[in-house]
Amino acid sequence: MEGNLFDVAVVGHFSVDNIILPSRPHGFMMLGGGVTYVSLITRRLDGRASITSKVGGDFPKAYLWWLREEGIDLTSVIENESEASTRFELEYSNDLSERKLRLKAKASPITVNDLKKMGHSKTLHVAPIAGEIDYEVVDYLRKQTGVLSFDPQGLLRAFDEEGNVHCCAPTDRRLLSLVNVYSPLLKRRPHSLARQKRNPLSKLFTTSASKT
Repeated sequence: MEGNLFDVAVVGHFSVDNIILPSRPHGFMMLGGGVTYVSLITRRLDGRASITSKVGGDFPKAYLWWLREEGIDLTSVIENESEASTRFELEYSNDLSERKLRLKAKASPITVNDLKKMGHSKTLHVAPIAGEIDYEVVDYLRKQTGVLSFDPQGLLRAFDEEGNVHCCAPTDRRLLSLVNVYSPLLKRRPHSLARQKRNPLSKLFTTSASKT
């Protein structure tokens, strides 16, 4: 890792989300993914934030410009023009209390080699959304920081041929031995991975500390 020191470094895919609401005739696009929200919250708290991610040639350049304007370091964001970015479709129910989640496209996995340009950080947050991070990546990150936090939602999601999200994909439980802070996703209802109560910030703040 290189010499820059950040308060929080976040690793995972961005998501280009197509939001479908019952009150609108057409869906609209917005930037999603845990890497987005965790880094923005870090900046709102006057912290220094960086993101390690992979995007394709279809990823809107305006999003990268906006994140840089927010003061987020994107040195470790890998842009591959020949690939697609991770995209989800989120279709909300009439009362907005539940949603259907579909994976429309997926960027290539994040590897240990992709982490070499990361700056040093006090805390690393691992935020997969579509199985893009494996044990080897988390094991490498564990050795780079004093505090490692982990949101497992993206490793638990399983996808059918049409991209519909289901619970649950096989998960390497060794990951839990590597982290200090984790999101208690396993305590939620199984179908909440695909249909969730509408609270977009809940997954960021419902964390619990766990000493390894």
